[in-house]
Amino acid sequence: MEMFSLDELLVIRDIAHYGSISHASKTIHISSSSLSRALQGVERELGVELFWRNGRHLVLNDFGKILIHHCDAAEKTIESTLGKIEVLKESNESLIRVYFRHSLGNVSKALAPFIRMNKDIQLDIILSGKEASEKGYDLEFVSSKEPIDEPGTFLLAEEHYVLVVNNKHKLATAPCVSIGDLQGETFIVPPIGQGRKLLENLCREHGFLPRKRIDCPQVWGALHYVEQNIGVLIAPELSMLAGINSDDVTKVPLVSSDGLGPVGTRYLYVLVNEKYQLTSQAQNFISYLKEMFSSAT
Repeated sequence: MEMFSLDELLVIRDIAHYGSISHASKTIHISSSSLSRALQGVERELGVELFWRNGRHLVLNDFGKILIHHCDAAEKTIESTLGKIEVLKESNESLIRVYFRHSLGNVSKALAPFIRMNKDIQLDIILSGKEASEKGYDLEFVSSKEPIDEPGTFLLAEEHYVLVVNNKHKLATAPCVSIGDLQGETFIVPPIGQGRKLLENLCREHGFLPRKRIDCPQVWGALHYVEQNIGVLIAPELSMLAGINSDDVTKVPLVSSDGLGPVGTRYLYVLVNEKYQLTSQAQNFISYLKEMFSSAT
C-alpha cells in the first residue's frame, strides 16, 4: 500500500474549507479533475469516504475530521522541524545526528524534555533511511528481536506488546489478555511492518483472522480511534507509545496463548556509528533515553 503525501492531504483540507471541488479549484488554481483524482485516491487508500455529499457540496464526516485534524498537526510539526533545521544550519557545534530506524510514537514530544534541559546540544532527528544514507548519522535507534552484543551498542530497554483500549472497553480492567480474547474486535493496525505481521501471526495461532481492521500509519492517529472507542490497538509499550499520553485509554498486558509470558519481546538499542567519536553530549542523550523508557514501565 502506497501512502499518500502531505500535499494530497492539504488538497483535501482545501476542498473541505471551500465546501466543493469546483470552488476549491477556482480559488487554489488546481483543476477540478486533479482535485477529484486526489480525493478519490486518498479515499481509496483509506478505504473510507471522507465527506458527506449533497450534490456538489461536501462536508467532512467523522473520518474526514480525524484526517484533517492530524493533517494540521503534521503541518505544524513540519513547520517546527524546518525552523529547527534552520537553527542547525547556523551552527554545527554540539550537533548530534540521530537516525530513528525504529520510530518513537511522537519523537518531538518524547525528546522535548531533553532539548529543554540541554540547550547547548543540537539534535538532528533523521526519520527516513534515504536521508540517513545521504547525510549520515552519529547514533542509530533500533529495535531487535534478539539481544545485540557488539562494540558501540547501548541497551536502552526491553519491551513487549500491549493492548491499548478505551477506558470504557470491557477489557480495560483485565489484568492481562490473550489474542484469543479479541475475536470480533476492530483492530487499528499499521499498513505494513512488524506490528501488522505480529497481529496476523498471533490471530492465525488462535484460528482466526481480524474480522474488522482499520489501517492507520501513524500511532497518534491510531490512538485517536481508540480514544473514540472505534477499535483496539496492539503496540510496543515503550517505543511506539513514547511521547503519547491520553487519559481516555488503558494499556493492558498482552500474554501468550498459554498465559505464561509476554508477547513480542523486543530490545531497544542505540548503536554508535563506527565513524563517530562518542561525546559527553551523546552519552547524556543515551542516558536520557534509558531513563525515559525506565520511567515508562
